[in-house]
Amino acid sequence: MSANTAAPRIYALPGPMVASIARQPEAASSHLKRAAEMGFDWILLGPLTDPKKDRVAVEALAGEAKAKGLKMMLRLAPDSTGDMAAWKKTGADGVVLSSARTLSAKDWIAKLSKLDTSDPDLLVVADSLGRTPKEQRAIAECGIGWLLNSYAWWDLREGWFIDQQRQIAPLARTIATPEPWPGPRLIHRLMHLDPASIAEIYATQYRMAATVSSGILCPFGFEFAATAPLDDKGYGPAEWEKARAAARFDLGDTIGEINRLKAKTPALQTDSQLERASAPDAAVVALSKSAFTKDGSQTVVALANMSSVQAPLPPHAELARAARANADFKLIAPKASKGLFGSLPPYDGALLLAETKTGKAAPPKASKFDQRLQDLASNRVIIEGVTPEVDGGRFPIKRVLGDTLHIEADIFMDGHDVIDACLCYRHIDDDAWRETPMRSLVNDRWEAEVTLDRIGRYFYYVQAWKDAYRSWRTGVMKKLEAEQKVAVDLAVGLRLIGRYMDSATNETREAMRQLLTEMETLGDKQILAERMVSEETMALMDRAVHRENLSRHPMDYQVYVDRPVAANAAWYELMPRSQSGDAKRHGTFADVIDRLGYVRDLGFDVLYFPPIHPIARRTARARTTASKPSPAIPEAPMPSARRKADTTRCIRSSAALRISSGSYRRHAPTTWRSPSTSPSSAPRTIPGSSSTPNGSTGALTARFNTRRTRPSDTRISSRPTSTARPCPASGSSCATSSCSGRRRACASSGSTIRIRSRCRSGSG
Repeated sequence: MSANTAAPRIYALPGPMVASIARQPEAASSHLKRAAEMGFDWILLGPLTDPKKDRVAVEALAGEAKAKGLKMMLRLAPDSTGDMAAWKKTGADGVVLSSARTLSAKDWIAKLSKLDTSDPDLLVVADSLGRTPKEQRAIAECGIGWLLNSYAWWDLREGWFIDQQRQIAPLARTIATPEPWPGPRLIHRLMHLDPASIAEIYATQYRMAATVSSGILCPFGFEFAATAPLDDKGYGPAEWEKARAAARFDLGDTIGEINRLKAKTPALQTDSQLERASAPDAAVVALSKSAFTKDGSQTVVALANMSSVQAPLPPHAELARAARANADFKLIAPKASKGLFGSLPPYDGALLLAETKTGKAAPPKASKFDQRLQDLASNRVIIEGVTPEVDGGRFPIKRVLGDTLHIEADIFMDGHDVIDACLCYRHIDDDAWRETPMRSLVNDRWEAEVTLDRIGRYFYYVQAWKDAYRSWRTGVMKKLEAEQKVAVDLAVGLRLIGRYMDSATNETREAMRQLLTEMETLGDKQILAERMVSEETMALMDRAVHRENLSRHPMDYQVYVDRPVAANAAWYELMPRSQSGDAKRHGTFADVIDRLGYVRDLGFDVLYFPPIHPIARRTARARTTASKPSPAIPEAPMPSARRKADTTRCIRSSAALRISSGSYRRHAPTTWRSPSTSPSSAPRTIPGSSSTPNGSTGALTARFNTRRTRPSDTRISSRPTSTARPCPASGSSCATSSCSGRRRACASSGSTIRIRSRCRSGSG
């Protein structure tokens, strides 16, 4: 099949499903129906090896697929590509030639060159992942017009993928996959996120994959974040259906919207002119592609928020200039849009399209002007200078439970209208936003306060609007003081009350209706004016929550609320080497555990280890005050400056990685931070905590610092051992327990034994 045909939208079924289809062809019917509903036009099955063995299953599935408007594509193993005619007889309309990882590029290309790819009705795709551009060129010269690209491994920031696409575009068209195929599932890299964030990442990943390449291949189960690999033999049609029913979300509608949009948009069916339309370090990544159409040209821009916070959209003028588009952009996906100005939620994305028609352009419709005015009106009120924040909201600020969060912002607008503002906030576990009004300080500075009553992460942002009734009231009061006529202003005020009624709740609307009826019956203009500017009427208007020119700050700031004990703690410092109780034996972390009860009873919260310098090779085994080094003296904390050292030796010699749980429980409550070169590793908490005199939770946290060097510099020296002992690191007998003094390598740690034998894990 020619590479100039329509770009395929492929849905890859699991390989082990072939055997189930052979026994029960109707078992895959529901999956095929769902694939058609999601806008796919191809079904991929495989890998297959024998056309005679798999013929029954393939023919059965091909009949079901064609009945639902789908074409059949087979994934063939490297050694089963010889008889293309036999595979064609099974009802297949296309094949994916798997790359032979065990074959060299030269041998695999030689196999491909012998294939008959001249059939115009056969779509041939080559899995060329991992091949160099030179090898991909040779594959394309074999008559293969479609190649799988490396989008699934791209972070959207590095430039290698765009360069790769530019090299491949003149040779063949490419097909992208939203997650590695075949390979590990995307969900395994996102298990630390909440389901809503995972769903946004999946939708954005598919939207960007559909943008950067001509075709797209979606692995089975991607729409509901399946965890099982496609080649899992324990999963048949019934098991996959159960996995889908138990999924936390289903993006079938979103994927269907993108697929149908891709089918009718020429700019989404080409590989050429892929460009970056945003700065390399921008929070929102923008990629653009252009294509010529029969009556003009199209430019599509894909946006993706790569951060965990709300990020503002780039100005459309900058996008148009970067994408070299000569027309205005319109938002085409997702369908639910709030206008051309605004921001993207965390991990969200969007598609913009600009079309240029040849010939005389028709004048814009009035509705487009109205929409632009509404979009501009929402940005009339300016909000900036929000404090507190860290690096423009990139990182959360920190508070403790019970603190009052004080927020300030600069809020202003053109003209003399009165504005109002509020602070919107919510806890990460809440779906609804709460509001608290902001107060004007001085010189356009506003403030608000919120009490943080729950531990965890909060989100907050500022929004402001023009207070139309208060602006009207201020003007009328000035005229009344100047004894000017206000008849026209009163008529405007009555109409304004009617507009406020439309946005009020049922109870407030009824009260406003009674007020409006009463005002319309008043014949005295002076009494009517006093009634309309009264405080009671103004309070009723505030309850209506009518907000004109509503503007929202594009950034969702964050604050992390911790326990009160995080604000202060009592630290106890000790040197682990001195805790053995024996002047001739070096202390270990196991010895430190015996001291935890003593430290806890003193009321300390944190056990602090001073910076532990790596142990030197030979001459640093003496005490700090010793004049002559000796192997019989415990190691000093500071080594000789002339000798290299190793952090791993320091850590493992303390037997920190093999401490029994029973030792912990003896001194509960305790929070023990595992000795690691990463001080941010999560602590392990022992149940049964109690309060301490300083008001903390009684948890004891061990902290220490080390300096890291290369493990290859490790050298160990200790006294010989006459009998073999189980190694604390591996559990096996020490292979160097009877060392004779020659250079040997420890079978457990891999260290070189210079003089004597001792496992660097502590005692082996």
